Amino acid sequence: MKKLIIFLSVLSIIIIGGIVGYKQMYLVSPRAFFNSNNEIIYANENLSGKKYDDFSKFGAKVENEIVKINQLKKYIDGIYAFSHKKEGVVILHAGLKFPIISLKINEYFSKSGDIYTLKDEYAKYYEKDLKLLGITNLKKLYMKPYKGSFVLSRNIETINSVLTSELVIDDSIKKALNKNKKGNLGTIILNMEKNKKVFIEKAVFSANYTNNTFSYKGSDKWKSEYKDIIAIPEVTVLSDYVSEKSLYISGVNFENVNIFMEAFKEKLEVKEVLNLVEKLIYSSFKVSLNEILSSVGNEIVYDMEKESGIITLKKIETAKKVVETVEFLNKLGLRYHAEIEGNLLYIGKEKLGKSNPKKEMKKNQFLYLNQSQSEKMDIEIESYYKNNVIDSEGTIVLSEDFINMIKKEINN
Repeated sequence: MKKLIIFLSVLSIIIIGGIVGYKQMYLVSPRAFFNSNNEIIYANENLSGKKYDDFSKFGAKVENEIVKINQLKKYIDGIYAFSHKKEGVVILHAGLKFPIISLKINEYFSKSGDIYTLKDEYAKYYEKDLKLLGITNLKKLYMKPYKGSFVLSRNIETINSVLTSELVIDDSIKKALNKNKKGNLGTIILNMEKNKKVFIEKAVFSANYTNNTFSYKGSDKWKSEYKDIIAIPEVTVLSDYVSEKSLYISGVNFENVNIFMEAFKEKLEVKEVLNLVEKLIYSSFKVSLNEILSSVGNEIVYDMEKESGIITLKKIETAKKVVETVEFLNKLGLRYHAEIEGNLLYIGKEKLGKSNPKKEMKKNQFLYLNQSQSEKMDIEIESYYKNNVIDSEGTIVLSEDFINMIKKEINN
């Protein structure tokens, strides 16, 4: 009996030591493949601890996807996707299950040398799922096993390039993933520092869905040249008018919003829409969109239930033209209130008064939105700005009727 206990003890030590050694010496975290040159990164880690059954409310087609995910969770610890030299790469991390899963590779892939190719029947089966992870125009999908993971791409050279690159876990990416790893929809990171066409330097977005509710957290770091677009005022004028069901914006320099608009105009379809909006505004109010934006102060409040709001003004003359147009339309039956009082423009179905009780704004908060669309959803968003960084969080609660409507759209 004593010898049996000693034998089992030694065996346990060997097994535990083997697992620890395998984990520490052999396995490579897919995070090591991420760096600031990857413009887009997606990670959904610790899959086994996440639940997706709530998505089944969206109908049979979604249920089929949940079946795939639940099957995948049995073998895969994490799904990773990123851009590498303009090609999409997906990594399925198996971790400790890697040796077992490796035995089943030939069922799904055919092998040539050290490269595997996904068989046609499975390529068709997973085509939609791979599109979501950035692999499109799929003709062939290649795979190479590597130290606990399976690296996939539609390009063999891309896989080899990824696997021969320096493996160093980027601290900022590690912190972002650690902070947001609980969401069952995963985390997206955008590295846009080298992209001159966008105003964001870096963005992190994670989301979760459970009990009819989407919740998200986001953090956007803006490039330094856009730092003047938001400046939170020390003294606010309209915060006393914010109710629980309001839109409140504070500290936005609307005059500088033109910078965004000019950037968006590089895309032809966006340019056409903006040009149309500008023409409609000028034909309605006899002032340009630029004039309106430059006349708006740094606070706006709009009560969603009363359908009325207040805008602080920098230039009164432009606002007067808006008021004159509304007064003219009222004569035609619009029944809308527009009035300038000091440097405030009151506009809506009534003259908005102070809220009692009011919604308290927190330090550095520049955006608050709480809107209820009883037949569809309830939306709540709060955003904060400090040192060129916007931190935001919010929830979208879907009604049962709206879920059924989505269900019909998806399954038709």
